Amino acid sequence: MKVINNQEEYKDFFPYANKESIKEYPTEYPCVCKVEIEGGGLMGDYRQVYVIYFPKDVSIEEAFLLGLKSNWKKI
Repeated sequence: MKVINNQEEYKDFFPYANKESIKEYPTEYPCVCKVEIEGGGLMGDYRQVYVIYFPKDVSIEEAFLLGLKSNWKKI
């Protein structure tokens, strides 16, 4: 996972070397992006890019803390 602040950072983060294959860019910055490798069967694996946007009414730091608090589990 990585915080992406602009289109150039997204291009650098994109998992494929051919940057012309980018079909769409995030609509808001900053955002958080992650790449997962998906099984493609006989055609081979591929990489899936996920984009998560921050809520508009909180700062990045507050969003991070709210995310941590929502995932607390008793052990």
